[in-house]
Amino acid sequence: MQLRRVRLQAHFLRAGALGLFLLLAMSHPTQAGPPQCKPIADEVSQLTGEVRDLQVELSTAATGAKARLVSEIKALNQQLAPKRKELAACIAAATTCTPKTVCTQDPATSDPRCKVCRRNNCDGTASVSHTC
Repeated sequence: MQLRRVRLQAHFLRAGALGLFLLLAMSHPTQAGPPQCKPIADEVSQLTGEVRDLQVELSTAATGAKARLVSEIKALNQQLAPKRKELAACIAAATTCTPKTVCTQDPATSDPRCKVCRRNNCDGTASVSHTC
């Protein structure tokens, strides 16, 4: 893997500024998400990088080497698909919101039965209700 990356770096550096931009973009992938999903995100990022490296290598490979590269890309994509699903499930589980209602004493009255309730609706909105 390291030798392939060095060859790709040389290829991109010969390509000029655009190649350098692509090299930096591939070397430093960004993955947003909850911290507990980072290990899965790192695996997805690594596999995606390997696929991208092989695709670049495939574009300049000799005819005899193309079949091997295509089969390696297919194998990596088969590993990548379930990892992407696992990452999506992890992110969904970590960001699931449960609606929550908090009631406090109504400051406008001294009646202890009067409450102002605020509810987080988990869709970016909130509702307020008054009971007395």
